[in-house]
Amino acid sequence: MAVWMALLLSLTVPDTLTLEQAQTLFFQQNPDLQALQLQTRWAGQNWARSLSTWAFPQFQASYQYQNLRREPETPGFGFLETPPEWHSLTLQLEQTLWNGYSLAHVLDRWWEYRKTQEQARQTRNQLVLTLYQTFLEGVEGQEALALAVLQVQRARETLEQVKQRQALGDASRVEVLQAELQWQQARLDSLQAVQRHRQALQKLAQLLGMEHPSPSWVLLPDTAASPSPEGWLQNLRARLRQHPEIRQAQWSLQQGRTGFWFTVLSFLPTVKYGITWSYGDEAFPAWQRFQDQHTRTRGWYVSLVFPFHTYPWDVALQKTSWDLAATQARRAWLQRWTEVQNALSAYESAQEGLQLAKTGLTLAQESFRLARAQYQQGLISEVELLNAQEKLKQAELQHLQAQTQYRLALYHLKLAVGEDLP
Repeated sequence: MAVWMALLLSLTVPDTLTLEQAQTLFFQQNPDLQALQLQTRWAGQNWARSLSTWAFPQFQASYQYQNLRREPETPGFGFLETPPEWHSLTLQLEQTLWNGYSLAHVLDRWWEYRKTQEQARQTRNQLVLTLYQTFLEGVEGQEALALAVLQVQRARETLEQVKQRQALGDASRVEVLQAELQWQQARLDSLQAVQRHRQALQKLAQLLGMEHPSPSWVLLPDTAASPSPEGWLQNLRARLRQHPEIRQAQWSLQQGRTGFWFTVLSFLPTVKYGITWSYGDEAFPAWQRFQDQHTRTRGWYVSLVFPFHTYPWDVALQKTSWDLAATQARRAWLQRWTEVQNALSAYESAQEGLQLAKTGLTLAQESFRLARAQYQQGLISEVELLNAQEKLKQAELQHLQAQTQYRLALYHLKLAVGEDLP
C-alpha cells in the first residue's frame, strides 16, 4: 500500500514545484477551501428551505378510526347513540398569503447566505496569501541553505589555511581556535537552515492537503515581474467598499433595516387560505364510498391571526438591532481604512527596500566578477574568492527577501482594499 501511495504522489506532485503548480494543488486538495465551499452550500440550502416553507402550500392528511361498541351492562341513551365504528379521512391544502414573521425569517436566511459568501471569500483570500507566503519562505529557505553550505565551505578552507600558516609559524594557536570556532558556527547555522527549510516544506505540504512533503521537492522562484498597483491606488476608498468585511457589515445593516420594518408590519394579521376535503362513514374509505355525496364534504376557508402579545417588545428589539448594525458598519469601515493606510505605508517601504536590494546585488555581482578575474591571474587566494562569492550569495538572498517582502506587501494591500488574490 505504501508503495502505491508513493507512486501516486510521484505522479501527482512534481519534484520541481512552481507557484502555479502549487496553486493548482492547493485549490484541488486544501481541506479548508473544501470546508468553505460546503459551508456556503449549507447556507444556500438553509435559505432555500426557508423560502420553500413560506412560498409553497402545505398539504396535510389525517385518518381517524373510532370503535364505540358498548359493554352489555352499559345503558344507552338515544340522543347519545353513535355508530359502533367510525372512519374519517381529512385532506387539507393550506397556503400562507401573509406572515410577517415567516417572511422576515426567510430574509434573515438570505442575508446570512450572502454574509457566508463574503466570509468564504475573505477566508479564501487569506488562505491564498498564506500559500504565497509559505511558498516564498520555502524558496528563501533553499537559498539560505545554499548560502549556509557555501559558508561552511569557506570556513573549512579558512581553517585549513590557518593551520598551514601555523605549521609555518605564521599563525598562533588563538587564530586556529578562532577559525575552528567559525567553522563550527557555520555548521550549526547550516543545520538550522536545514531545519527551517524542512518546516517551510512541511507547512507547504499541509496547505496542499498532504501529510508529508516530497523529499525531492525543489521550489522554483517566480520570475514573473511583480504587478504594480499604481493603476488603482487613486481610488482606494471606492475599492474598499467591495471589501468582504464591509459587505458583510452592509448585509447586516440591510438585515436590521428590513427586519425592523417587517416587525413594524407584523401588527397585520397572518392570512392563510386553504381548501379541505373530508370523508366520514361507518365503512373503511374506498373509491366507491368517495363517490357518495352523503359521506364526503368539501370547502374552503380563510383564517386571520393577530399576534399582539409581544408586538411592542419585538419592535424595540429590532430597532436596537438596526442601530447596532449601523454602529458596527461604521466601526468596520474605520478599521479597514486604517488597515489600508498601514498596508500602503508597508508597500511603499517594501518598494524602497527592493530598489536598495537591487543596487546591492549589482555591486556584489561586479565585486565577484572582479575577484574571479584576480583569482584566475593568481592575485588573490581561494579564500578571498570564496568571501566574494559568499557576499554575492548574501546579496542574492537579500534581493530575494526584498522581492518576497514586496510581493507580500502588495498582496496585503490588495486584501486590505478587498481585492481577490489570483
